[in-house]
Amino acid sequence: MSKKNKVPRFKDIAQKLERARPVIAGVEGVNHFKHSFVNNGFTDTSLTPWPNKVSPLGGKRILQGRTNSMNLMQSIRVMERSLDHCVVGTDIPYAGFHNEGAIIRVSMKMKKWWWYQYYLLAPRVMKNKNGTISKGRNNARANAKAQFCKTMALKKVGSVIRIPKRQFIGVSETLNNKMVWVYYDYLNELIAKANIK
Repeated sequence: MSKKNKVPRFKDIAQKLERARPVIAGVEGVNHFKHSFVNNGFTDTSLTPWPNKVSPLGGKRILQGRTNSMNLMQSIRVMERSLDHCVVGTDIPYAGFHNEGAIIRVSMKMKKWWWYQYYLLAPRVMKNKNGTISKGRNNARANAKAQFCKTMALKKVGSVIRIPKRQFIGVSETLNNKMVWVYYDYLNELIAKANIK
């Protein structure tokens, strides 16, 4: 008696592929956009590094938040998913300022906040016994931070602050290629399970 070949269920494979497409897009998208923070730049066809910071208030703190909690990076997630599309994004209000760049007008509330930061940082400046400011390295760093806050606080109401573009999320050819390869690997895995030769 001859063995009959088991006919693969192509419809099941097609349904699994269709369900997997938005999941793959979501997982790969979130990972790719979070990796922008590791690379200090956005990767479309190649890495576009972020401009150097102007603020002496901290390295990556500009994009991570005051407590180094990586709020902006950790907020990247799948916002919406269905069989025909997947939206990856963030719901943090200031994300757009960093991703596209922004021009902000100085308000009285901002000036008060910068004065508050100045008075927090100014006591860190060490003085010599005769009352002059010490010229130590830590003192120079603390003095630069306090001076930056004072400069920002002294800006006139209505003047402009420019936030440079530090894109971390957007359309990426590298991401599209990565998703195609992951999808292709998943298709090969399904074919191998179905014993299709």
